[in-house]
Amino acid sequence: MDGLKRLYLHLFYSPARATAQEADFADLLARLHTDLTTGEVTEDDQHPYKSYFTKTCSGRTGNNQAIQAQRNRHGHFALLSNDVAHAA
Repeated sequence: MDGLKRLYLHLFYSPARATAQEADFADLLARLHTDLTTGEVTEDDQHPYKSYFTKTCSGRTGNNQAIQAQRNRHGHFALLSNDVAHAA
């Protein structure tokens, strides 16, 4: 076991980061919705549209489960290190 090192996974939450990510995500959803309503969606750019919008008889509606799942991740991040974290 000589030469083996431990790895530590540090999980964090940042309210400031969450706020910034939420603003960016709201802008993305607005842009995607505008593209869908104006018909400016290309076949190469389908992934985000399929992730956050569902095709219905009357057009496309927001996929609330996928949108909420993304929002639940805002502000969270992880760091992997080989050192124990110490409070600053």
